[in-house]
Amino acid sequence: MTALLMAASQGHESLAGTIIAHYPECYDLVDNRGWNVLHFLMVSLHESKLKRLLKDPLYKSFIDEKNEMGNTPLHILATLSARTCNEIVRQIGKGDTQAVNKKKKSVKHIELYGCPELQREIQGLSENIGRGQYPKGVVKLRQDKSHSFVKFLDEEVTGMENASVSHLVVAALTATVTFAVALTLLGGNNGDNEDGPNRGSAIFSKNAAFQAFIISDAIAMVLSLFAAFVHFILSLKLFRKFIFLFVFALFFTLIAMVLASSA
Repeated sequence: MTALLMAASQGHESLAGTIIAHYPECYDLVDNRGWNVLHFLMVSLHESKLKRLLKDPLYKSFIDEKNEMGNTPLHILATLSARTCNEIVRQIGKGDTQAVNKKKKSVKHIELYGCPELQREIQGLSENIGRGQYPKGVVKLRQDKSHSFVKFLDEEVTGMENASVSHLVVAALTATVTFAVALTLLGGNNGDNEDGPNRGSAIFSKNAAFQAFIISDAIAMVLSLFAAFVHFILSLKLFRKFIFLFVFALFFTLIAMVLASSA
């Protein structure tokens, strides 16, 4: 690996620019996998730096260059972040999102469905397991905030996973109880012998406390159902970043139940 590619792989874009300025003949060199300088920068740089970097026509000229597996820098970026890839293509007004690699997968396909093979290749380059010439890995894989948060949830919040069944049972019971209470009209209703517009209506329908109870009970039922729904979608890693919805739903469900009980 050349000095330029090493600088790019570790996220040192300013050093890479300095090397190109002093040795312009080396800018298009590739490693044994066919990765050029932009392939490495797509892995190692954060979104904001990539956007600034790709304003440079030199780096922009690499956008459709393929490596040995037929992957362009956009294939690499789409694997790491489909949203960032979309934004960069829109910003620079260049980049073939229909270009396919040797696995017949286009950039657009990877944006929509991902590419496990390429994901493993990138991960493998970043984890060279402390051996040989690059003990810290061939590339320094950037850690976006969203990725770090999901990793934190996976590795640190173990109590949430262990208690997930209990949470689901509580949410289901809350939904059942609040629904049953809503069907059971407290105080009864005006019978068939009652004349006028109030016939069949709840006896306490004019009572402010009863109205508050009905509203709070309805909110508790809806939020408990929502909490159960969020619990199910959290099983998909794609939705892990929305875990705060589960917390909010659970919190407001408890508040609504307290209000319904006190009413």
